[in-house]
Amino acid sequence: MERIRAIGVRKLSYAGRLVLIKSVLSTLHCYWARIFILPVSILNKVEALCRSFLWQGKEISNGPALIVWDTCCKTKKEGGLGLIDLRRWNTTALGKYIWWIAQKEDHLWVKWIHTIYMKGVNWVDYKPNTGASWSWRKLCGVKEKLKAGYVNDWWLQQGHKYTISAGYSWLGTSNNRVAWTPFVWNSLSLPKHCLIGWIVAHGKLLTRDRLYQMGICGDTICCICGTQNESHTHLFFECAYGKACLDLLNGFFQMAIPIDNFMHWWLKIRLKNLLRKKIIAAGIQSLIYNIWEMRNRSRVDGVLLRPEKLIEKILQNLRLRLQVLHSTGKISDNYRAWI
Repeated sequence: MERIRAIGVRKLSYAGRLVLIKSVLSTLHCYWARIFILPVSILNKVEALCRSFLWQGKEISNGPALIVWDTCCKTKKEGGLGLIDLRRWNTTALGKYIWWIAQKEDHLWVKWIHTIYMKGVNWVDYKPNTGASWSWRKLCGVKEKLKAGYVNDWWLQQGHKYTISAGYSWLGTSNNRVAWTPFVWNSLSLPKHCLIGWIVAHGKLLTRDRLYQMGICGDTICCICGTQNESHTHLFFECAYGKACLDLLNGFFQMAIPIDNFMHWWLKIRLKNLLRKKIIAAGIQSLIYNIWEMRNRSRVDGVLLRPEKLIEKILQNLRLRLQVLHSTGKISDNYRAWI
């Protein structure tokens, strides 16, 4: 709580908050989830804390989240942020105790369980009686959730052992990969650009058409051009300001990036060198981020950079990014000269 209340923390971008959640808030939960069966009320409070901090930058918020938490807890390949599902993690973390009992590991606690509760009964078919303790009945509930994996999945094969990561993936991860994830989570893009690109991919930016539906603003007029209704489609593909910026970016890359859907176009193009494709993706993501930033500055301060200045800023940041990668030997001299 004290980390969230810090003055500097509230100024973090979505990407900065995401890093703090993954490195601090979720880690504190994971430590205790390995030891105890956490009550649902505690898990709900921790989840609410993380959700409010990610979207609002504070520990308590009654405002709506841009994207539902279940989606945020999916892997990046599935269209999420890779955050930990607290309930699933607690279940799979306790699965190691179920594994110990099933394998009759040489632990005093396991021997006590087999002597007091099991009494020679097959662990897979065991059902706790009504007089058993709350914690034991909860552990048996964990066993029922993971039973199919213990019996059929790979970790029961000879030479393998149950791991929390394997159980976590088995219990909730699907193979439904989203096509646009390579574009959004591009290694050449800045993290804050990736987060805005991820929100745009889900169509959940707080544009004025959505704010009007929520009853927050009184009209839907675009903050930049002031002539048409502001939506995702208008802001990035129809607004005269966005079109002018994209024309300049097209001139730099010497490509015809269309003004209908950046991500689908990027997925369809075929370039011999993957690095150049990543550079183009980083440029487009930077354009998306900066157009959104200009929209917000125009609404609050009435400030709007000319398209030429905006593209110059984007290219300068891209050059600096590639210079850093060149210094580490990750890109060749040819592409440094090209950019």
